Order: sequence, then structure tokens, then C-alpha cells
Amino acid sequence: AAAAAAAPDPNITVLLSNLPIGVTEEDVRTALAPCGQLSSVELCSEWCDWAQMAGPRADTNQEAADNPSEFSCLYVILTFESEEGARRALRRACRTFGIAVRKMPAVKKKKAVARAAYPQDVRLKRSLLIRDIPWRLEPAEVLMECARALTPMPTSAVGGAATAPGTGMSINCRLRALNCGAFSGPRGSGVLQALEVKAGNDGSCMVRQNPGVDEAGGSSSGSGSRSAGICGNGGAAILRFPRFENAYWARQRLSGCGVRGTPMQGIFCGFPPWRLMLRDRDTFGNELRPPVLVDIPVQGASAVYNAGESDAIRRFGVPVVD
Repeated sequence: AAAAAAAPDPNITVLLSNLPIGVTEEDVRTALAPCGQLSSVELCSEWCDWAQMAGPRADTNQEAADNPSEFSCLYVILTFESEEGARRALRRACRTFGIAVRKMPAVKKKKAVARAAYPQDVRLKRSLLIRDIPWRLEPAEVLMECARALTPMPTSAVGGAATAPGTGMSINCRLRALNCGAFSGPRGSGVLQALEVKAGNDGSCMVRQNPGVDEAGGSSSGSGSRSAGICGNGGAAILRFPRFENAYWARQRLSGCGVRGTPMQGIFCGFPPWRLMLRDRDTFGNELRPPVLVDIPVQGASAVYNAGESDAIRRFGVPVVD
């Protein structure tokens, strides 16, 4: 299998979301020309593909194409030739009101479809959304499959080709679930208190969870009830990384060879196309000063954290300074 490409330089890269369905690379280059020259344009259509596979939501793409008020999940990762180009695209006016992107019609008599596309600083896009995870998999199985796919992480993920680890180098990927309290333990054994997995490039694996597998089967707390947590995995997951470069590389692995032939091979994985959300309180209701911007914060029944330091809003939120 081909090696995953290294991430573009985040200082000259922008994620542009809410694109018209059917837009071309040339349409994007034309819209961004006032900002500067682009060195690469990577159209990302995984969420459009997911919508087509999602049964009742299969008309989402057409609705977004015909009605500019409907948000489009099509986005593009743009790399400029200079930092000045990225800075112009990320001006406050562009981030607030969008950049007009027009999809030129295939038939000349038809009007061009215009839509406000929103530029986002990729240095703040450090999360991946995974959908269509098989429900039969326990949370520990989901994390382990992801960890195996992400082992080994390249030693260099920025600029040029990704650098493979040296021969004999031991590489491990460690993943920890933050919202354990939202899920049941193994085979419904009460609420999951802690979960951490580690996979190595030598085939080794480690699972630490509380309650453990040997404790499963004795709980009578009502499997499937809210008090016992969600049975299974909920069908989706959010992976959070320290840097955009890590998330970019992981997206390629989880969308391709990294999960091929595994129980996760049918998943959809990509960057959340929506803009970061402003939060002035954490999940526990505590005020945040200053407020923070969060990429796809978990809400509802899934936002159950066992400790304050595990709260995704407080831990991964970026303080608003302007």
C-alpha cells in the first residue's frame, strides 16, 4: 500500500468549507485568486459520500446544491504559495461572511451557483470525525482498531514525503477515551470508568479498562439504560490530536490502507467541515475566562466525563484573544 502523504505546511494552509456541490478545482482557484496563488487544492468529499450512503439523508447533497442556505459538507484543503496568501484568506471579514465561490454551470444557459465558503485556520483543525463505526464493536475494540491503523506514525509529518521510522524502531500509538462515563463496560458491566489502549508496530497491544473484561457479566444495572451508559460505541467517534499535521496523516490512514481488511473498513473519516464553536462554559457548567473555540464539541448523552481534566471543551478549547 502507498504511504500516506505528509501534511502541508499549516502556516500556508487553509480549510475552506461549505463549497457548492460539484465545484471544480478551477472554480476554487478563481475564487481565491484575490488572496494569492495556490500551490495545491485538495477537494474532500467524504461527507458527501457518507450522505449518499445514509438512506433517508441521501438527498442532502442535492438540497445543498440547489439551496445556498443549506450547509454543504464539501470542503477543500488549500495550500498557498506564501504565508501572505493564507493571511489574506483568514481575514476576519472572510471568516465571518465567507468567500464567494461560484460553480460554473456545465450548460452555458444556466446560472452559476454561488455560495459563501468559510476559511478556517488549519492550525485549529486538530480533530477527526469518524462515522459508520459498526455498532457491534465495544469502545475498547474501536480504540484498538484506530490505534493499530495509526501505528506507526511517521517521524516527520510536515513537508515533502512522510519519513518512515528506522529499521527496528519501536513505535507505539496510545489512545485514551475521555467520555468513558457515557458508555457501558464490557458486555454491559456497569458504566465504563476508564479506557486506554496502546498498539505497537511490533504487533503488541494493551487494553486497560475499568471495569475489565473479567468483571463483565455480573452487572444488573439495566443494560442499555442511560444509567448504565450507551451499549456498543454509538456509531461515531471524535479523535483529537495535538497538531493539524497529525490529524491530516491520520485521516489518510483511517480512510484507506490503515483500516482495510479490518472491522473498521467501512467507516467514513474526515475533518469536521463546520466552523469552530464558541463556548463560554465547560461541560460541567463552569465559566471559562476567556471563552474558547472548540472543534466539534461533544453534546448530549455522549458528553459524560469522569473528571474535569477530561472535559474536551476545557482541554482542547483555544482561548479567544481578539
